Amino acid sequence: MFMKNLYFILFLVFTSFFITSCKKKKEAELWKLPVDVTFIMDINHTSTMNNNLSFTGGYIVLSEFEFDGQRIEGDDAYFSKSFSGGISIPFSVSMGVPELNFDIPQGTYTKITILFEAEGNGGKSVVVNGNYTNSSGTTYPLVLEVEALELYTVIAKNASGSSEIILDKDVASIAKIKLDPIYWFQNVSTAMLDNATLDNLIGVQTILINDDNNEDIYDIVDDQIDKGTDIIFD
Repeated sequence: MFMKNLYFILFLVFTSFFITSCKKKKEAELWKLPVDVTFIMDINHTSTMNNNLSFTGGYIVLSEFEFDGQRIEGDDAYFSKSFSGGISIPFSVSMGVPELNFDIPQGTYTKITILFEAEGNGGKSVVVNGNYTNSSGTTYPLVLEVEALELYTVIAKNASGSSEIILDKDVASIAKIKLDPIYWFQNVSTAMLDNATLDNLIGVQTILINDDNNEDIYDIVDDQIDKGTDIIFD
């Protein structure tokens, strides 16, 4: 009788262990399932300086991109890609970047950090196009050219502004990386833009801002350019 009870207890222990082990294995596999995440790179399209300065588009030459996510369930997720010579990505409110497709596992992320670097192969790494209307009412195209944007770190947020981001394999997600030239220009005065040197670009008088043209404006913008970027997961 004693042996029968012992065998029965051992059977229950083994069964319980087997069920628990299977459950843990299934849960581990569940948190490995990837989420359909589309990355988009864009800029802030609102205007400033009493609507006299606005930005319309441009591109970034991406050379490095890293995803570092801390999860409640499962292991943390880390991905990295380097692009030799860089890839040119237009700023667009709707165009996804297929080169940034990763198998990001589902789960509740307490913190997602995105790191990226823009460095063209001897050319400009960030170009932002816009328009400026001066105090006389004349509108000129404005072009900002940045030679390089060194490794840049941003903590992603959800649509409500929280750093907790839930990614579900059954729900497609869009991660919007938005650079903010409005923020970069916040310390540039109207007088500086009114008095900016004009350059002839393809037959059009243009306010060209880079490390060789309108350097006073460029230096102010360059001091701000590593700030003001948002990454929102919708």
